[in-house]
Amino acid sequence: MRLKYIASTLLSLAVANAKLIMLIRHGEKLNNNVTNLSEKGQARADCLVEAFGKDGVYATPQKIYAQSPSEKKQSTRPKDTVVPLAKSLGLTVDLSFTSEQIKKLVKSINNSPEEVILVSWSNDNMENIVEKFDIKAKKWKSEIFDDIWIITDEKTPYIKNAKVKITPDETYLGDGDMNLYIVKENVDECITRIIDEINHKTYHPPLAQNKKNSGNNNTENNQNTNTNANTNANTNTNANTNANANANTNGNSAINANANATNATVASNSVQNNENQQSNSQNNSTLSNSNDNIITSDSQILKSSLIAISIFVVAAFFIIY
Repeated sequence: MRLKYIASTLLSLAVANAKLIMLIRHGEKLNNNVTNLSEKGQARADCLVEAFGKDGVYATPQKIYAQSPSEKKQSTRPKDTVVPLAKSLGLTVDLSFTSEQIKKLVKSINNSPEEVILVSWSNDNMENIVEKFDIKAKKWKSEIFDDIWIITDEKTPYIKNAKVKITPDETYLGDGDMNLYIVKENVDECITRIIDEINHKTYHPPLAQNKKNSGNNNTENNQNTNTNANTNANTNTNANTNANANANTNGNSAINANANATNATVASNSVQNNENQQSNSQNNSTLSNSNDNIITSDSQILKSSLIAISIFVVAAFFIIY
């Protein structure tokens, strides 16, 4: 008795940081030869987001354990059942323990600093997990998939909304500080809706929807990127075109300016040459006229001189003779 008391006391101290533990069974299966979930089981997994998610009815888990597949039990159903919920909460499912490693599982729970913990397991070991918290409960029936076994010290409420009234189907008082309450997941309407949408091919699972949205966002981003790239390319092309046009314009302006300057210079030189030619012509003409006048004047003098000499000779001849 003394050893049992010491163990119970140590266990009570150990669970001080794990005040609320919720046990659920994996979702429905097709048969024992199939390791994954059935259609209804997958719908249940998706609906757990409505039960335990941020907007759910029950306390939102801060840590999630799931039974790990082993050679003896290769089922992935416990993990598959909580993956959508874990993804929605940004958590990683802890798969450290197989179906028979109950002691190690409970020890990890006790040592965990998280206050609210969810465990997804096979039904044949549920009472063994509860027993480690000094609580004796009945076996989990094989046809039951929607129960929640809540182990609590009564300090942490398992229902988030105080206005929601949920009466436990069964209650088991423990020998220590922990008690067990069995309630329903209450996701039947959600499961029915999802299966109906699946049959009408209008259902998109939460993860697939996120991937779809991510794909659409990536496509839109790529389109926007390409559009921006094309816009930038066009802008750069226009800028280059404008730059080239301006350069050509400036170049043409410079060429035209140089051409105009050259033409102006040529014209000026031409005018100057014409003026010089005209001036030279005028000068030549004047010089020619002047020379002609000089020649004419000399001819007249010579003529006058010859006449005078002739007259002098004739006069001298008469005088002599």
